[in-house]
Amino acid sequence: MAVIGLEVPHAHIHLIPMNKVSDMNFANPKIKVPEARMQELAAAIAAKVEEAAA
Repeated sequence: MAVIGLEVPHAHIHLIPMNKVSDMNFANPKIKVPEARMQELAAAIAAKVEEAAA
């Protein structure tokens, strides 16, 4: 996890799937994820957040 907030007046939390440290290089090309898969991932993350908050 990287917490980055130098460019904006708030922090961003980047969830980066990685197998090695070089995977976190922000100069790497962005991966393409279909919108339906992004919605599935967003729902799974939200469920875990809600679970942790309970």
